[in-house]
Amino acid sequence: MNSQVTLVGHDASSTLLYFAPDDMKNSTISLGVGGQHLYTIESNRTTTRTGTRTGLRRVEDPTPFAVVERRAIFPDKLALRGVEPVKLDKWLRHSGPLSIYPITLDIEGDTYFWRLNITGELSLYSALVPNTPIAWYQCSKTRVVNELPNITAAHLVLKPDALPIQDMVVLSFIILEHKSRRRSHRV
Repeated sequence: MNSQVTLVGHDASSTLLYFAPDDMKNSTISLGVGGQHLYTIESNRTTTRTGTRTGLRRVEDPTPFAVVERRAIFPDKLALRGVEPVKLDKWLRHSGPLSIYPITLDIEGDTYFWRLNITGELSLYSALVPNTPIAWYQCSKTRVVNELPNITAAHLVLKPDALPIQDMVVLSFIILEHKSRRRSHRV
């Protein structure tokens, strides 16, 4: 059976990062379809079996630059290489006690926020330009066109403004997308 991968919702200046498989706990993230591997996401149960540790690393580096520890009883933690671990909800802040989105984070002195777009997928905005996303996710989709499956692979689109903070964009995205899937039981 033949299939075709479709790229939608971006322009030539965009960078597309593809997830294979479409799994926020264990995946390889590549530049373009079948392109250079950039990141690896690896998860495992902690030794106490009370949570999960997920590491995000660049492919060329055997040590994760970020480790998220999701814990059953205590608050989840984020450890960035060279920085003291913090509670995850201090790094990714909810806008209010009853709302989930937008979620705000500070990167290199600038403020960014994730919110859901019209299709329910995550989009990242800079507080300096709050109406234009600098990154967004498109989940895997399959359509049948002329009796052939047409597959849009899961990917994160990054505009040029997101490239200087790419590592933190990818990290914050996988944390939030995984949390969203856990809530909807799509893990």
